[in-house]
Amino acid sequence: RGITSVGDYLYVADEVNNSIRSVDPTTRAVTTMAGSGGASGSADGTASTARFSFPFGMALSGATLYVTDSTNHTVRSVDTASWQVTTIAGRAETPGSTDGARSAARFYGPRGIATDGLSLYVCDAQNHTVREIGLATGEVATLAGSAGTAGYADGVGASAWFRSPQGIAWDGSRLYVADAGNHVVRGIDPESGDVTTVVGQGGAPGIDDGVGQAARFYQPHGIAWDGDRK
Repeated sequence: RGITSVGDYLYVADEVNNSIRSVDPTTRAVTTMAGSGGASGSADGTASTARFSFPFGMALSGATLYVTDSTNHTVRSVDTASWQVTTIAGRAETPGSTDGARSAARFYGPRGIATDGLSLYVCDAQNHTVREIGLATGEVATLAGSAGTAGYADGVGASAWFRSPQGIAWDGSRLYVADAGNHVVRGIDPESGDVTTVVGQGGAPGIDDGVGQAARFYQPHGIAWDGDRK
């Protein structure tokens, strides 16, 4: 599912193998760095002693990978020096929508994840929300959307509605979300929580190229920022 680069390597969330793999693009060597192929679970630990359950999204901050462990309903950190895996938010196998610090918070099927270096931003797909995790405090807050309300509406904070948001990217000042169930890409101001539709039309799937709402998507999932285009 998720993929990101760390130095000269690629790291892949190998979802159904419940593991994090590295790929050397020069030699094409593939190595399992954390988790054990096929063995699901929620244990924290180092390298193959750690367990995941359908890892989905990944984001890098410094030397730390952050992983959404989707069916554990948690967010995990992976130290790329030691390959120590730690649960930083949510409680394994305990879905919910509660805001709070670290294990007091609850997620429901978290998917995409992005970071601005100060916070993590998570597509909490089955809650139909976008959540924020402070890296310094571990505090989890709902940035946009209303937990349990699947719909389509632009607005600020809880007045905006999503339908199974999947992918998220940070461009240096704004977040962009692949709102799969609504077939659109949304923008979020992380300071105000203001949500706007950037491209596509809510509830209108299709394949049309075009500008703004004239374009059509069909369940967009992944999104990335390359410094010029999304």
